[in-house]
Amino acid sequence: MTQENVLVVKNDYKLWDRYYVESGICMNEEFITQLFNQDYLFIPRDKAENNPEFKQIIPYIVISSINATNSLKNKNWDRTYYAYRRSSKSTEDRLKRKWTLGFGGHINDIDAGDSLISTFVNGFERELQEETGLTTSDFISVPRVVGIINNDTTDVGKVHLGVLIVIDLMMEKSLLANDPGKNEIEVDGHWIKLQKITDGSIETEDWTTIILPVLDNDIIISSPKLNNLEYI
Repeated sequence: MTQENVLVVKNDYKLWDRYYVESGICMNEEFITQLFNQDYLFIPRDKAENNPEFKQIIPYIVISSINATNSLKNKNWDRTYYAYRRSSKSTEDRLKRKWTLGFGGHINDIDAGDSLISTFVNGFERELQEETGLTTSDFISVPRVVGIINNDTTDVGKVHLGVLIVIDLMMEKSLLANDPGKNEIEVDGHWIKLQKITDGSIETEDWTTIILPVLDNDIIISSPKLNNLEYI
């Protein structure tokens, strides 16, 4: 069996400085830049999952659709988001039967580039295509890096950092998550208004719960563009 090696950075609390959040999201652009300037390495996943000396960097990709009749400069976009629920077969116990807005997964050594950000972008594009069938040609604008998700209150959270990325599509479209034959752990995928999630009528996994307050249009469009980070 081939060993899976995953991308990690040293869990250096000096990096967080005044930006540290025990459970929440940091949207400070200086911190995001500092994170992507860190040294990085690949270690076996089984070791990474149980070693809080390292943080695994995970793209957490939220897919939004806007009304095609609106201008890209219109701040009153009528956004819908793609939400799905993991099945009981999910390999992640924390996600079973819970709703989530985030796609993405571990970045592996096959994604290695010449820097942390290029490696991350490679992994982001691969994970997006594998889980949804989308490619960069489907985007109507450059993906936005809204913030860094951290949750040190759980064992899983202590070894992961999520990079919240929002991508915009011109219209709602079918994603692979709707097809159990192609992606067997994801079921019940729907395009929904954010209010459907925030009203508490459905149970969401931890990271989705954390990001809900920042999925505001003004916040999204003012967040740094992913391609800008490639030049830090």
